Amino acid sequence: EQWVQQQNSELRSRVDALQARIHPHFLFNSLNNVISLIAIDPDKAEQMLLNLSRLFRASLQELKLVSLADEIELCQKYLEIEQIRLGDRLNVDWKFENKQLFNQTQIPLLTLQPLLENSIFHGVEQHQTASKVNILIESCNKQVTIVITNPILQDRIKNREGQGLALENIQQRLTAYFGSDAILRHYSSNAVFTTVLQYRYT
Repeated sequence: EQWVQQQNSELRSRVDALQARIHPHFLFNSLNNVISLIAIDPDKAEQMLLNLSRLFRASLQELKLVSLADEIELCQKYLEIEQIRLGDRLNVDWKFENKQLFNQTQIPLLTLQPLLENSIFHGVEQHQTASKVNILIESCNKQVTIVITNPILQDRIKNREGQGLALENIQQRLTAYFGSDAILRHYSSNAVFTTVLQYRYT
């Protein structure tokens, strides 16, 4: 019994340590944008600060499962911030399958957001022209499938694959909650980076 308790404690500590962290560059860039907006569009600056507050409050919460609907809403707040910063360079296309199930479907807090942050940091930001991030989310037969695609420069592919810490962290969090069948995979082909996340829930 003591060994089991120790293993559970170690697992909890490890998963807590793997809780997604928001990149510092995102905070600095966002605050700079708020400062520039205060004089010309105070309402937009206020909304950006509210979204930042919501996002960082989530990042400081205790590790837990949340509804897929709540995670999507949080990500939409995040993307509103990035939309202000990147303007026409960022285009996002959401597609939902069986959206009515999202309130009953669970996902670890801040699982989707760091994947989107990677898509922007490694993809959209590297292009000077308009770029699109596609997000497909499906809940079907107690299984969640999330597919994210974004453009990527050819010379960034190797660097991105070599810096897969965020992907590894999310994989371990998914495994801790949903077992070894949970998968997180990524592919790159024809200057497009694709991330696939899939797990079964009860």
